[in-house]
This record gives sequence, C-alpha cells and structure tokens, in this order.
Amino acid sequence: STPGRPPPRLPPRMPPAGGPGADRAWYEWVFATPGEVSADNAPEFSVAVPPGHAPCDIIASVEQLDSRMLARSPIREDPAALLVKVYEHIEGRRYYSSDLVCKSNWLPLRDSMVAFTVLRGGEFKLVVEFPDLFAKVDRMVFRRYSSAPGC
Repeated sequence: STPGRPPPRLPPRMPPAGGPGADRAWYEWVFATPGEVSADNAPEFSVAVPPGHAPCDIIASVEQLDSRMLARSPIREDPAALLVKVYEHIEGRRYYSSDLVCKSNWLPLRDSMVAFTVLRGGEFKLVVEFPDLFAKVDRMVFRRYSSAPGC
C-alpha cells in the first residue's frame, strides 16, 4: 500500500512473483506460410491432446503480416477478415463433428484468435475461412499456446 493512504480493500490482481500460479508456464508452437494465402489454399491446423494431458487450455492465433512493416505511405489496405473455427475429431471415425467447439470474431483485424479448454484427450481441427474468393493474405503466422506440455 501507499504510505499515508488506507490499505486496499481488494486483493492485488497479479499474484506476487513466486506466489501461487508462478510455476504455470505456457508452451508455444509457431508455424508460418511462405507466400500468399487465400480461400483456394486456406490452411488447417491440427491440435492433438493426449488423454493423460487433460485438462489443458489451448489458445491459438492466426496472424496476418502487419501492413505497417512494409508501409511506404500512410495509406494502407485493411486486413482481410479471417474466421477461425475449431472442430473436434469423432473418436473411431475419420471425420470431425459438425458442432463447433468455438470460433473467432470475423472482423477485418490483423489477428483472429480462439481459446478453449480440453477436458479429455482428443484431436481438434482449426480451420481458417476467408470472407470471399477474392480475399488474399500475404504470409500468415499460426501461433498455438497450451497450458500443459505435449498438447
């Protein structure tokens, strides 16, 4: 607390270093496409969580190249609106459920993100969709974070 001020009524939002939750780490995987991506070659990503690693939190982000990096003028095109959908594999079958696990917003922003908790082991397919056949993205980065190693 600040000297001369009353003590706070609420606990601090961030735990102190070395306190509860300090041992929690996020594990990251990064994949990138080398060239242009469109509805014709929209990427799909698989996430496998072994049964012994659940529960596990998964956070995934699909990122477009930041147009400010190569800007030659203050005017730049809006990023494409990308939609990321997550489907769960149906055990014993060769296909995925038609029920969505979750999906991202579909806005013309640089990044589209999804987050979900896996309560039991399984495989998940993340599908990137474009708003139309004419939308294109120059290079794309896929980042996946998990709360447990190996998933």
